[in-house]
Amino acid sequence: MDGREVGEQQLTEPGKAKAAPAAPPVKDASSGGPSSRGGGSGGPGSGSGSGPKGKKGAPDPSQQVPESHLLAPPKPTVKQIIGGSSWTGKLPVNLFNELCQKQKWNQPVYDMKKTPEGFSCWVSLSAKDPKTQELIKLEPFKIPASHKHLLTKPTALEARHYAATYALFRVCSMQNRHAVLPPDFRSLWKEFASLKTQDVKDGKEWMYSADPFKTYRDREDAKAAAEKKRQEAKAAAEKAKSMPGASGLALRGSVLDSSGKPSNLMKGWSIAPKIEMGKRVRVQLEGLLRRTSTWNPYGVQIPADERKRIVAEFTRLGFRPSHIEEAASYCKDKEETLEWLLIHVPEDDLPSWALPESYAAGISVGATDLKREAAIKRLSLPGYSVDLCRQRILLDKADDAAPDTTENDDDGLYFGTPEENWQEETESLESVFGDKFKRESTSLIQLLLGIVANLPSYIKLALLRKALEYVEESLKGEPMKMYFVVDWIQQNIHGIVENPGNLLDISSVSSAASESHTAGAKPLRSGRRRPPAPKPIKWASDIASTAAWQQRQETPGWREMLAGRKKLPAWRVKEQIVRTVAQNNVTIISGETGSGKSTQSVQFILDDLYSEGLGKCVNMFVTQPRRISALGLADRVAEERCSKVGGRIEDVIASIADVSHIVVDEVHERSLDTDFLLTIIREVMRRKNDVLKLVLMSATLDAASFRNYFAAEGLSVGLVEIEGRTFPVEDYYLDDIVHLTGFQPDGYDQYYGDGGLDGEAVGKTIQKLGHRINYSLIAETARAIDSELLAAKKAGASSKRKVVVATNVAETSITIDDIVAVIDSGKVKETTFDPQNNMRKLEENWASRAASDGRAARAEIRRVPLEQLCLSVRAMGIRDVTDFLGRSPTPPDATAVEGAIKILRRMGALDGDELTALGRQLSMIPADLRCGKLMIYGSIFGCLDDSVTVAAILSTKCPFVAPAEKRDLARDARAHFSRGDGDLLTDLNAFQQWNSMMRNRVPQRQVRAFCEENFLSYQTLSDIASTRIQYYAALSEAGITSPSSVSDSGPRSSSSSPFSSSSPAGASSPDISNNSLLRAVTAAAFTPQIARIQFPDKKFISSVSGAVEMDPEARMIKYFTQDNGRVFIHPSSTLFGAQSFPSGAAFVSYFSLISTSKIFIRDLTPLNAYTLLLFAGPITLDTLGRGLLLDGWLRLRGWARVGVLASRLRRLLDGVIARRVEGDELDRGLKPQRGQWAWRARRRRGHQSRHAARRV
Repeated sequence: MDGREVGEQQLTEPGKAKAAPAAPPVKDASSGGPSSRGGGSGGPGSGSGSGPKGKKGAPDPSQQVPESHLLAPPKPTVKQIIGGSSWTGKLPVNLFNELCQKQKWNQPVYDMKKTPEGFSCWVSLSAKDPKTQELIKLEPFKIPASHKHLLTKPTALEARHYAATYALFRVCSMQNRHAVLPPDFRSLWKEFASLKTQDVKDGKEWMYSADPFKTYRDREDAKAAAEKKRQEAKAAAEKAKSMPGASGLALRGSVLDSSGKPSNLMKGWSIAPKIEMGKRVRVQLEGLLRRTSTWNPYGVQIPADERKRIVAEFTRLGFRPSHIEEAASYCKDKEETLEWLLIHVPEDDLPSWALPESYAAGISVGATDLKREAAIKRLSLPGYSVDLCRQRILLDKADDAAPDTTENDDDGLYFGTPEENWQEETESLESVFGDKFKRESTSLIQLLLGIVANLPSYIKLALLRKALEYVEESLKGEPMKMYFVVDWIQQNIHGIVENPGNLLDISSVSSAASESHTAGAKPLRSGRRRPPAPKPIKWASDIASTAAWQQRQETPGWREMLAGRKKLPAWRVKEQIVRTVAQNNVTIISGETGSGKSTQSVQFILDDLYSEGLGKCVNMFVTQPRRISALGLADRVAEERCSKVGGRIEDVIASIADVSHIVVDEVHERSLDTDFLLTIIREVMRRKNDVLKLVLMSATLDAASFRNYFAAEGLSVGLVEIEGRTFPVEDYYLDDIVHLTGFQPDGYDQYYGDGGLDGEAVGKTIQKLGHRINYSLIAETARAIDSELLAAKKAGASSKRKVVVATNVAETSITIDDIVAVIDSGKVKETTFDPQNNMRKLEENWASRAASDGRAARAEIRRVPLEQLCLSVRAMGIRDVTDFLGRSPTPPDATAVEGAIKILRRMGALDGDELTALGRQLSMIPADLRCGKLMIYGSIFGCLDDSVTVAAILSTKCPFVAPAEKRDLARDARAHFSRGDGDLLTDLNAFQQWNSMMRNRVPQRQVRAFCEENFLSYQTLSDIASTRIQYYAALSEAGITSPSSVSDSGPRSSSSSPFSSSSPAGASSPDISNNSLLRAVTAAAFTPQIARIQFPDKKFISSVSGAVEMDPEARMIKYFTQDNGRVFIHPSSTLFGAQSFPSGAAFVSYFSLISTSKIFIRDLTPLNAYTLLLFAGPITLDTLGRGLLLDGWLRLRGWARVGVLASRLRRLLDGVIARRVEGDELDRGLKPQRGQWAWRARRRRGHQSRHAARRV
């Protein structure tokens, strides 16, 4: 048998009978089969023609087989060799052949290979395509090398059957064919099954298809499709490179990448709002920026290594290296360098990603003068601006081909007569340039040299400029100038194209936004003119002041006060206090409440210096954490010294320059201002420790910590402790009082059912009980104590009982002599941080044990946000804020400081590490930063009054109330004031109507009926009005408004213009035409608290006029924030259920964020993309051309240059604020602002002590 034999039995030729079975062959079975085809019953020699002639079939004696050989066992058959001695079924080769025949495949081909390990074989299949009759040949069925040993056998016969088994498994692995195989091959089938499992995991499942030819066709089709898509993607990528902006990215994203998936370059950008800027507006804005914009105002130099990285990165973006170097020399960082390039590089040389969508230079549509436009086009070919050419033609109305007749008076070398030179040059030019030479007349020729290269216009101008410079410098008086010029250009054009020169030197009109000068920009002034250096204290004895002091001591009033002072426990340690202060830089005085430490210690020091004749040299400051405490202490000390407040004693806080003593009272409260003040004082005492004395006073104090704090700087620290009180104190609790009095709380629910009362409610309760108590109600709330403090201190009539209702705001450093009982509610008013609103609030809470005992409180610097503090530190000129605050008595966490600085940058208060003009002005306003920013912007854009009102609403609370049983009615009542502009403007409208009624002196009954009908809180509206007055006072102190605006801070008449200078304080009317501006200003103040609105896909409905877009369902509109992902509008908001928003708003600003079952936002104000562009966080340019990224996450589709213009416009706004700050401060002459620090402390600080009043 040959190497392609397929069975154990021979097949006869057609038409021939089968031969009789032959005896077993003598040849070895490994030879492939029997050695002969004999058909007789004889031995090996039987057959036709095998015997002698004439004796057919007779045995040849010479060839007889021995008897022993005839009795030998027969040789095994192929079936026995492959399947075993007892196998009667079919062999693998037969089974596979039958399968191929059934499937109409060609007979399989077995390729054998002999190796040192044995024989290996593999099977190849082929078949004709039934449709195309094309012969398809499959790759051989080769087993992986890791399993090659399974098919390697010692004989070719075995190798062939094992290869057939593998081929059978490849096409029948999903069938139980192993049952019809010989026993030895069944275990082999299991080995193949494990191999298939691994191949399927590796993605080769196609190898085991039942129809390998169909799989082959499918894979070839897939390869062809993938190759086609690859070619399409390649072509699209090449085309996208030449397409401007996002158009190219959209094209690239429309095809699949190499993995068969979309590139998704426009993911998230396709639904982003689109911003556009008309050419007229853009030209006006560019002109404004060209005249006023300043680059790198602080003169920062980019390091050399950073500059190299910028050049390399921007070169990859498509800019020319020379331009990047020029930009880096003018700018402070990478971002500003990119902005400079986008402003100054002409449009026809910008990278494609920096161009707007559908950009085409030089294309205009409209009715024009064709002759004039043709002339403009010819003039602009060398590179001049089209606008400049149009302007010149309209101005001169001249023929663009007319020559310049300017004569050159310079005398050069003599090269013959002018006529000879002219004739020689024209002939030479005609011979060189041929058809490009055209003689117009005897005195005029034209040399038409077409501009073949696609060069930007400004590079063409650079070629002309340098060519003219070459003529002026090297060809002066030389004939044949035109020929030499052309030759020079051909030799130098490549160098000029690579380095065309500075953009600012080529043409001020080749770029629409180039500036006439940017280098050497002066930094912005600091905004505060430095006051003159304080004169040092001259400790010279003054006999006259001592005499006057001694004379006052002889007055009856002084003696009376002195007798009372001597009864205080502090008097017993008078000498110790004086001695300790004199011997140490820092003195710590600790004493119980009522010991007289606050009022007496300062007088002890002052009297001692007066006794030595130095009283006139003393400049002593005493600080209090609250304004009312400063007022009360100043009144008390002035009274004891027989003086008046404003004379020798003043309730002001000013600079610590030229100060001899600083006394910090109530230091145990550890308020933010106190720790800040101590940090500043310690830094000052390091330089002024020989003059300045510091005294710290507290009811109780951890003296060791403060001693170590100041001793660390080499300052000496003394300690004085005052023991005892002037009165006994006995504690009674509520249960004791109820038991002693037998009181029955009738009507308790009526007064206390709402879960807490403020001072006004307590006062009303006392008034209702007036028939039982003979009293005189002096002050209802802490707000009234300022004006009635003196009345509260006066002794009451003997027939009446004095009742003072107050919170702990008024409790420290105030002593009321005739108070004999204090009712403590156990609650305190303290500053807390509301993380939902990111705002500090003065709220009523239960007093802690430490506060009740008067012990030191936890440092406030560790429990409140630090944005205002960091801004104040930076406003002092301290650059390293983290290091400075790290030197405070209780340093805040560095992470909290870095977070605060990051927020200040996002708000625009800091530009990198530099304080902006907005930041300087915010540091002057004692209010939440967002409220301060709102009022500053309101003053600039002419809507100050409305802005102050909104800030007052945010600082108090919403004036609307919503009882649980009338919630729907309350919601409808609030909606009555809404114009779709959001919650805050709705509250503003309600307040303005109430305030108008109050100013027009409408009867109180009608006003309260109006409030009740519209679910408005009269008390909250009053609080808003009071807060407005306080804000106007603060704005006046900061120089933003005039002092007259404090008394006239109500809404203006509707006839006043929102931008009218005649309106006091820049206030505006609540006209609806101003709502868009007010929404923009309000949203700007809340940055970065912005949520993105995601609308569903648009739907249209048929109508008579055509398809009309439908408003989306409210539930389909989604809202997203940067930190919280998807959020929801609170049901109490006026925008809850809104289906559309004014002015195409695509974003909302929010003031409050609440997390309950969902994350809700409220206090909303809708804003559009242009408001976001002008007022939101930092603008980042997307270098792929997709648009702009604001505040790191808000996307806007648009031209990158529009983003740059908006960014520069923001800097102009900051410049306006800077000029306002400088001008106002110069006008005010930097006069000290009375009570500014104290008022700020009262509005911002928290308080931990709880006593209602002092008593003696």
